[in-house]
Order: sequence, then structure tokens, then C-alpha cells
Amino acid sequence: MKNKIIYLFLVKFIFGFVCILPVSVMADNDMWTDKKYVFAFGNKRIANDDSDLDETMGWGVGFGYFLDKWSVETVFHGEVAQDGNADGSDAKINGISMHVLKFPIDSVPGVFAKLGFGIAEYSDFPTATNDDDYLVTQFKLGGGYIHKMLINDFELGIRFDATYIYGTREERLNAQRNDINSPHFYRDMNYSLGAVIPF
Repeated sequence: MKNKIIYLFLVKFIFGFVCILPVSVMADNDMWTDKKYVFAFGNKRIANDDSDLDETMGWGVGFGYFLDKWSVETVFHGEVAQDGNADGSDAKINGISMHVLKFPIDSVPGVFAKLGFGIAEYSDFPTATNDDDYLVTQFKLGGGYIHKMLINDFELGIRFDATYIYGTREERLNAQRNDINSPHFYRDMNYSLGAVIPF
């Protein structure tokens, strides 16, 4: 309950900060064009199924390319589910994703829609055999906002994403580990906050 309250305050703070930005600042927030970029972020994923992996905290790093109104990127990400095994031990999730971003949405600079696909491996379960690692595929649909800034000739951006994830898990986990109720199909919401550096 405490973690959920902290999370709600964090979301409220982020949206509150964006809302108080002057309209002129947002209007000048055009995206970079013809530039590569790297970005790093922290994220929180909330499951919408009855899995023991109901919440995870994670990190990620991505590489991409800004076009005129599009961006393509590759993202490497990792997550940890505290007590993900329902026995006090953590479960780890590592994966890679490809995203396509579309700018702008509703003519608002910096606002984007996102479509992506990813694969990930859930591992480090307490049975400690390779057979307990299992692969998931993820289809992603979401959006977000990148606020472009210039500090002493150094360009960077602050990025917020909200992503709906629909995925599939290997069913063999259910046969081997009945203590984790892991449906074949699952739905998650992922929220991330990070920094973008073009070069």
C-alpha cells in the first residue's frame, strides 16, 4: 500500500510539472531531426493479471534515430520483481525491444505515440534449473512526452512514457511451477521516466 501511495504521488508530480510549463516553452519544443540519440530511464511495471509478478521496478538504455516526424529505437531493459517467487526471493526479467515513435500528436510538439515489440526472459527462480527460465513476447502500444532543453549549449530531453503491454508466456511454466499462477496471455502497464541525449 505504501509503495502505491508513493507511486501515485510520483505520477501526480510529473504531470503537475508538465502542466505548469509555459505554453511558449512547449511551443518551442520541436524535436531534433537527423540525429542519433541515447537515453536511459527507470521504470515501474504493474501487472493486470493475477501473477505473483504483480509489480516490478526496472531500468533501461536505448539507442535511436530522430527523423522529421518519426523515431526508431532499440531498447535494452531489465527489471526486478521483489518477492517475485512468493517466497521472499526476487525474480529477474531481462529483454530487448524495438519501438517506433510518431511525432507530434494533436500538433503538440514533444508528444508522441509509440508502437513496439519485444522479447524478454524471466529467470532466477528458486528451483535453479535452466528449465525454469522462460521466454515472453511483448506487443507494446503507448505514448509519452519529450521536453527538449538546452543547458549551456548541452542538448538533452526529459522523457516520460506510458505503455500498455500485451504479451504471451510459455505455458510450460504452469506445468513445472504450480505456485506461480502465470497465464499464457498477460497485460501490463509500464511507466518510465528518463533522459534523452542527442548526438
